[in-house]
Amino acid sequence: MKKVILLVLAASLALVGIAFAHSKVKKSSPKDGEIIKVMPKAVKLEFDEGLVTKFSTFKVYKLITTSKDSEKLEAEADALADKLTMKKNDASARADTGFEGEADETTKISVNLKPGLKPGVYVVMWRLLGTDTHTVSGNLWFQFKP
Repeated sequence: MKKVILLVLAASLALVGIAFAHSKVKKSSPKDGEIIKVMPKAVKLEFDEGLVTKFSTFKVYKLITTSKDSEKLEAEADALADKLTMKKNDASARADTGFEGEADETTKISVNLKPGLKPGVYVVMWRLLGTDTHTVSGNLWFQFKP
């Protein structure tokens, strides 16, 4: 009987672990909080789990700030992402021209940036549908300082 209880407990814990596993950024270029001297043509994101591109949103906005403290910048980036990730008809205000995935279901996304962006802090934000059917929101920021 003890073996059965332990087996059921172990299976339950494994299922809880699966339920809380959602797509997270595994790699990004630029990295979160990085100061870059040359603006890339695109921000590259790689997630640890698959996402469905058709039902996912990725955007880049310039953050208007005077802060130099990374903790404050993080909080400001979070607030901007909360406000703008799902905003509609905002293409002219954004610093990107859209995103591309390697396939309809992928782990790699490229968010194309507009040419001629000015120095400053940029926030990359997303709301994605994981292949596990869970939605996940997140963001990262980087500073362009030539």
